Amino acid sequence: MKEQLLKAIREFPESHSFEELVVLLNTHGHYLMSFPKYSEPGYSCENSVWFADWNSEVLSEFGKLLESEDHSIEWSDEWTNCDECMGAFRVHPDGHGWKLYGAQIDGGSLCGNCIKEDPGSYLADIEGRSDYAITIDGIDPTQYGYAIVNSEQFEYGMHPGQDSSPRAILESLNARNVGGHAVFQITSSSQFSLSFSVFVPEDVLDVAREALAAGKTTADVSPYEAIEQGLKAAIEVVKVGKVPDQA
Repeated sequence: MKEQLLKAIREFPESHSFEELVVLLNTHGHYLMSFPKYSEPGYSCENSVWFADWNSEVLSEFGKLLESEDHSIEWSDEWTNCDECMGAFRVHPDGHGWKLYGAQIDGGSLCGNCIKEDPGSYLADIEGRSDYAITIDGIDPTQYGYAIVNSEQFEYGMHPGQDSSPRAILESLNARNVGGHAVFQITSSSQFSLSFSVFVPEDVLDVAREALAAGKTTADVSPYEAIEQGLKAAIEVVKVGKVPDQA
């Protein structure tokens, strides 16, 4: 069947129409998805954007055909589509400073363009959750009744002192009953660290600042400490020539 599919692709358009080729490939387990446009900043396309696992010989050949017809191809495990406008946006980075231009919340996906049409609803969806943060440039929580709690950026990364933890921060806010409407925002990201802030409704700002001044805001073990411990353990393995027993 592989040779038949390759033949059909190479003989396009004499053998099959474009739509027939897509149906044929999907029917035989070479799954493809197409979307009308990019939502990801910095990308554009003449025709459609296509997602697939392009590793197979058949899909690799079809990908060449798509590009020859001015379509764009992307890896299906690195991209998704917006549920509202169907625009394609990345969910895996392509560089050190990349930030998600959208959100995937409770099984749904929205691109940054659609979120910017109603930021208030988006902010409400991520309130009180340390596993979500604003990553879309141009969304300012202070325009929607929130105030920033921290006077300096929190940092999490591989250098000493970069041990701030959104989970610990939220737990400290919840201890004073002001974490339920807190939202986090990633302000910058790099190869080895990221910076973030936390916002709460304006009317509980003073209590929130007191909570963080008195409470815990750091991880139990920082990335730097984890790496240091791992390297020390590796050195011991080299010295003794075997991996120590794991408790």
